[in-house]
Amino acid sequence: MELMRRTLFATLASALLLCAQPVFAAIAVQMNLHQMVSGADRVFTGTVIGMSERRVQIGGGELPAVTYRIRVDDSFKGRFEESKGVRFTDVTMLGSIKHVKSGRHPIADFPILQEGTEYLLMIAPPGSAGLTATMGLGQGVFVITRGADGKAAMNQANNAGLFAGMSVGMQDGAAAPYSELASTIRSIVGGAEQ
Repeated sequence: MELMRRTLFATLASALLLCAQPVFAAIAVQMNLHQMVSGADRVFTGTVIGMSERRVQIGGGELPAVTYRIRVDDSFKGRFEESKGVRFTDVTMLGSIKHVKSGRHPIADFPILQEGTEYLLMIAPPGSAGLTATMGLGQGVFVITRGADGKAAMNQANNAGLFAGMSVGMQDGAAAPYSELASTIRSIVGGAEQ
């Protein structure tokens, strides 16, 4: 029964990926910061403050999806909701609460966000079913850490290739100082950085 359920999930997930190609086109493509920011629907820094699971109808079947509620602390691109003076956004991605709790997703490199963690996120435009993902999957998910030198950001690809072909003062493969990364993102959104 478990094998049959996993096979069904993998089949439906594959169908979803084919149907929502623009959202998931970055699966095998290395993207630099400019490409991710330019292609994203929303780019922001925030903390996951809640999550819920739901079922999404796709291609005659159902898939589990997790909706993350994220408090938006710093916005670069996109529209965000506001309630009682707090900006937030909901991001609905393929997966289940079980995947979140285990820290493992059946699709390699698919992002899983943790409640209470601060992230810099680059969210792809949603597909027709309302599902989305981060740009370049793990490439578009940066965990924000705080240290003696201030805040830094590292994506799930360890910032590999993040600045490829760009003329910025940060290096690939190392945690990026958040203030410099934020400044570069603002330049990209404003059209100044190529």
